[in-house]
Amino acid sequence: MLGTLISPTVVLTAGHCTEGPATDVFVSFDDDLVGDPLQPGITAAERAAREGHYITGTAHPDPGWTGKLSISKQHDQGVVVLSAPATTKWPTIAPAPLPPIGYLDGNQGELKNQTFTLVGYGVDIGPGNKTQIIVPERRSTTSYLKNVQSEVVVFQINDNDSKAGGGSCFGDSGGAVFLNGFLLGDASYVNSFACNATGSYQRIDTAYSRAFLDTWLP
Repeated sequence: MLGTLISPTVVLTAGHCTEGPATDVFVSFDDDLVGDPLQPGITAAERAAREGHYITGTAHPDPGWTGKLSISKQHDQGVVVLSAPATTKWPTIAPAPLPPIGYLDGNQGELKNQTFTLVGYGVDIGPGNKTQIIVPERRSTTSYLKNVQSEVVVFQINDNDSKAGGGSCFGDSGGAVFLNGFLLGDASYVNSFACNATGSYQRIDTAYSRAFLDTWLP
């Protein structure tokens, strides 16, 4: 899963990434993803080396997340509370600013002229467009708005768009979308295996979302 630091010890991610709640959670802010420290068959020394790139955390899904995508009551958000501040391993990291409530409720025509930034790891498509190859390098791209709905903000994803860079894809769940320096939401779902359809992000500028996040923020 992907996530974004929103306080020294709190990471925002998607609800479906935290449901269960998830256990054995390790969080890294390295630019290149290091191997899984829980991978079976690795040596104790290799596990220790990998763990050095992570901080453990505890997952908390939004209690309104049902495991089903619903445009009207989606609530696909969750947090991971870190066992230590992120700056203990990444001294220069700073939490992403959250937007004012209702930030995306303005004129959609004006918003469609804005360039949004999407952050994830991305994928490459394997032979026959039938397999995905995970890219272990943090990536960002730009995209234009399709529409804003009550719970989600939707982007038209097309890596051939001459005006923007592309979009998110499967594997980028929990990844961030930014506009004007504000973190606006977490990646919920993408309608294309090849990253060229629509991508929807859970809005965090709603009163409901902010009430959930404020439970965990200092």
